[in-house]
Amino acid sequence: MKRILTITALLFLSTGIFAQSLSGYKICIDPGHGGFDSNDRFIPTTGFWESTGNWEKTKHLKQILEDLGAEIIVTRQGNTTADDLPLSVRSAIANQNNVDFFHSIHSNGFNGGANYTLMLFNGETNNPTFAEAKQMGAIMAQELFKVNYTTDGRNAGDRTFLGFNLGVLRNLAMPGVLSEGS
Repeated sequence: MKRILTITALLFLSTGIFAQSLSGYKICIDPGHGGFDSNDRFIPTTGFWESTGNWEKTKHLKQILEDLGAEIIVTRQGNTTADDLPLSVRSAIANQNNVDFFHSIHSNGFNGGANYTLMLFNGETNNPTFAEAKQMGAIMAQELFKVNYTTDGRNAGDRTFLGFNLGVLRNLAMPGVLSEGS
């Protein structure tokens, strides 16, 4: 956790120096999974709950983006079963708030053996629903791979990678990605 906070602090400091203003942009952050229940992932050997990692990353990312001037919408306000919304509701929140970009944060915590950064966008890898989502996914995969010490960084259409469209991305009216290993 100390390493994550150090990386976050360095990212925060460097963004203030090098980043452009995000004033006028609305971004929706979705902390994937939640509530320590059936759709959450627990890895007994490490005591890791995916929802805890997703929620903590969301809080840090929200602060960084707000400091850069963006307006941030978060799909849930805690890590409980009560606010673990259905996927269609999460994308509806982004649509209703007319955001410019959607990011659903996940931790690639499937079985404790996966260790790669994966960005998924709606559509097929060579035929994305939003070209901007594929473009942003490529940038994010590379940047997350650099700081997370994962084995590689991948960017793919959900339909190509999984064989189906992810519910949280399927109904978006704007570009969006789902990150694993972020």
